[in-house]
Amino acid sequence: RAGCLCREGYVGDDGGPCFAVREDTYKAAPGAYPDAETPCPANSGTVYRRARSSRLDCLCKPGHGGPNGGPCNVCPSNTWKAGWGSAVCDNACPTNSHTVGCAGAGGNTACVSGWQCVCDEGWHGKACHPGSPQAAANHTCPPCVITPQGPTRMSAGHASYDHRSDFEVVDEWADHREAKH
Repeated sequence: RAGCLCREGYVGDDGGPCFAVREDTYKAAPGAYPDAETPCPANSGTVYRRARSSRLDCLCKPGHGGPNGGPCNVCPSNTWKAGWGSAVCDNACPTNSHTVGCAGAGGNTACVSGWQCVCDEGWHGKACHPGSPQAAANHTCPPCVITPQGPTRMSAGHASYDHRSDFEVVDEWADHREAKH
């Protein structure tokens, strides 16, 4: 047993017990522990895979595109990639919308999914958040439409539509102000 070495994907002292390498690392050759594990390239990981023995076991993280084993680059602005792996960032935001905080150069992983697409200035649409039927079904946002000029009265009296937040705003003083004019 003294001559036994841990095989690829496993670490431990020569002749001792062998353990699967830590998450986001791999070990390509048999041998002893201290120098055995190699970290995955930037913006990639192993996604709970055990006993990784090759750099190709390192998959690009969501929000990053590239081949297995890297390099994994941040998705360009206005695109997204929700899953792990070698897929490219070819999921485009809906028409007249863009990604939030995704410049496309610098490791920003904010543009992971389509529900982070927001309407461009001058357009509005309902928010699509994680857990909503749209996000669960296909990770896309509802389309954006042209914004009306200013808040639009939804009903007589109390409510108006605030196109900036897509919420109904209750104004309890509206009747009093209108009555004074």
